[in-house]
Parts: sequence; C-alpha cells; structure tokens
Amino acid sequence: MPGLTPTEAVAARKLHPLVATILTDAMVAKPLPPLTPDQQALVLGGEAPIWSEIVTDEMLDSRLWPRAGALAERFWSPATVRDPDDMYRRLAVLQDRLRLLGLNDYANRARMASRLVPGASDPVLVLLDLVGPVRHFAHDHRPPAAARGRKIVQEFNALADAAPVDSLVARSFIARATRLAEGDRAMASVLRADFKLWIANHGRFTVAAKTHTALQSGLPASAEIAELAAVGLLATEAIEASQPLSAEAAVRALAVLERAEAAEKASERPVFTLFNRQPPADLILMVTPGVRRLVAAAQRS
Repeated sequence: MPGLTPTEAVAARKLHPLVATILTDAMVAKPLPPLTPDQQALVLGGEAPIWSEIVTDEMLDSRLWPRAGALAERFWSPATVRDPDDMYRRLAVLQDRLRLLGLNDYANRARMASRLVPGASDPVLVLLDLVGPVRHFAHDHRPPAAARGRKIVQEFNALADAAPVDSLVARSFIARATRLAEGDRAMASVLRADFKLWIANHGRFTVAAKTHTALQSGLPASAEIAELAAVGLLATEAIEASQPLSAEAAVRALAVLERAEAAEKASERPVFTLFNRQPPADLILMVTPGVRRLVAAAQRS
C-alpha cells in the first residue's frame, strides 16, 4: 500500500478497521528534501519491480516492456528531460526493436485471445488495443473474497489479463487526436477511420460473445468504446466543419466521457480500490483522453 499521501492515508484508515491496523506510517509517502551532491554520488541505479501475484509467465513481457525502457531512460537522463510525447514516440520504436530481439508481448496476447475465442480473435485484439486492466491490484479478486470468508481460484486468463497495461496503440490515437485538436486537419481522415473501425468492431465483438461466454463480461467495455467512437466522430466532423457541437451532442459527449473517466478513477489509488466498484471485466478505456481533447476542441469551433 505504499504511495498514499498523508491525506489519503487518513481517509484510507477510516474505510475499515483492518486498513487502520495494517497501514503504518512507513507505508505513507512523505515529501523529502532533494538529495545532496554527496547523496547523489551514492546512488548506484534504479529498479523496475513487478508484483508477480497477478502476472503469469504469459503476461510478463507485456507487463514489463516497454515500461522498463521508459524507466531506464528516466534513470540515465538529466532531470530536465521531460517530454512525454517524444518518449512515447520513441517507445513505439523500442517496442518493435524488442520484438525483433524476441519480446513476445503481442504474440502472447494473440495466443490468449485465441484461447478465449478460437477462430474469432480479431475483434478481441482490436478491443485489447484500446483498453487496459484496472490498477493497483483491483483485478485480484482473491483478497476481497477472503475478507468475505471465501477462497477462490483466479486463473488470470481473462480479457483484463490479455490487455496491455499501457497500450501504445491507444497512445498513438491520443497523439493524433491532440494534433487535430491543435489544428492539424490532416489528422481528421485518419481519426474518422479509427472511429468507424471501433464502431464496427462492437458489432463483431457482440456476435463473437454470443457463442463464446468468456467475452460476455467484456460487452460493456466494447459498447463504451463504440459510444466513445461515435462521440469522437461527431467531434471530428464538427472540427472539420468549424462548427461547434450542438448542445444536445455536447451533453451526450460529456456524459459518455464522464462515465469512462469515473470507471478509470475507481482504481486510481491503492487501498481505495478494495472499496470502489470496478468497471465490468476490470477494463478501463485507454483512449478516453484523446476523445476528451477532440470534444473540447469541437466545443470551441
């Protein structure tokens, strides 16, 4: 449970007597003064630990990389290097280089999708590029079950297990949406194609779910993506036409965005995830920020 601020720790201790017992001061992050030059000289390096309780061998590559590459760069770069957009651009290159060297993140994801839906994995893979698993152990259903006196076996072979923790496909979409929102009209046609693909994919995913029960829990996430896509398409067309969204379209868009953002917020902080209701299939939508930027730009058109 490390990483909570002092204010969050006070709130967390009020959630349940057990939390108050196990949440010690050592688990609370407190502001510290910068390292002195002598202290900096003692730093040998950094590490990228991973909690293996909810990571199988099949999931390991996608959970570690390219995140470890980003951490490595942070460790060896000057503190003044702070350009997330450029970092994600280069991480996509790094990911492909790692795959050439034998990284199996995508191959394992495709294998997991094929196991869930033999012969119909394509719509699943489209969905997985746009979602991610809930954060901070919210996907581990065993502790909540134990708190209720039940013992369960969790196989870690669900959609949330196959989903990347930080989809570079979703990040690429967000970059395109940002460019259009900032005035690059060349992005409009590409974004329209994205949105039409996502809308059509919901139909394909729904058909697959009728005969593959493992997908049924993911239907709400697929439907939410289709709704986000419809909102994004309206916003893109409004930006192209230099016409603001209608009041009705703006209300609909904001409702869809707020619902998606609330689902993500449910696992935003540790400890609180145990008490917050998580989204269906433990999936959060990773493309929401891009749609939010388009809607904001469309309202200004």
